[in-house]
Amino acid sequence: MKLWENTVLTEKGIALQNKMFDGQTLKITGAKAGAGEVPPVNLRQQTQITDERQEITLQPVRTEDGKAVISVLLENTEVKESYELHQIGFYAEDPDEGEILYCIAQTTEGKKIPSAAESPGFSITWNFCFQNSDTAPFEVVLDSAGLVGVEQYELHSKAIEQIGKTVEDLGSLTSKDIAGLTAAINETKNEISRLREELNTKAAQSGLNNTNIKMKDLVRSQILQRSDISIPAGGTPEYQFAYDLPSGYKVLGLGGFACTTSNLSVFNAYVDEANRRVRCYIRNYTVSTNYNNQTVKFYIYYIRNI
Repeated sequence: MKLWENTVLTEKGIALQNKMFDGQTLKITGAKAGAGEVPPVNLRQQTQITDERQEITLQPVRTEDGKAVISVLLENTEVKESYELHQIGFYAEDPDEGEILYCIAQTTEGKKIPSAAESPGFSITWNFCFQNSDTAPFEVVLDSAGLVGVEQYELHSKAIEQIGKTVEDLGSLTSKDIAGLTAAINETKNEISRLREELNTKAAQSGLNNTNIKMKDLVRSQILQRSDISIPAGGTPEYQFAYDLPSGYKVLGLGGFACTTSNLSVFNAYVDEANRRVRCYIRNYTVSTNYNNQTVKFYIYYIRNI
């Protein structure tokens, strides 16, 4: 069942649509979330969201198959009390009436939005499609403070997709595979516990908590970047990044991968400590576009030897 099955233009939205002359732009000014609901047959008469709870951030509009796709990002940063989300409304600028409720979507079943205290950092994104045309194009008024970087969004989406595939693969594991996986997880847990105990012991012995050593001295980071990346359509070449290991530190991990275009993504990377290189495999998701002189950058993290 589709979550936003009941989505309609309001009566004021239809009236605004009829006012659009050739070449005029429909300006979407914002979006809001509500906890109330009405019978689906009454949605067109709505002029405001029912039981409004918060504003939602609009992402840049993109075109797919002749339709304008608008992504909305809901975050709970300012949510004091959790609520059941039932409605999302898009507001537009009417030349005669000012801001109006242009379109409203109502869920077939509520979606719980936790408070910031209950689930810090919670966020969720939906895509809404609107019919676009040359005679009535879309303009979306954006709040830059809430934008999600396209590269970051694509990386997260691909990472989530990969996790989904991994979960599907787990269904084919044999009992022997599962036993080996469980043993590896337990070994990792034991190593983390050992390091925590060792760190606590050394802190007690040396009075670490009473010194001027700051966390930034315990963990450091360095940006690795190359701007000569060239990847053919559908290609997955390997590139190497050199790093300088600070004295007294060891490599902790990698993170924050970003590419110039969302069509490129780092899908595998590992540290070659013997040669002080990071080896990355970068995928071009297009089948017909070659990318040259692209930039790829990420962080490498170091931790002080204990």
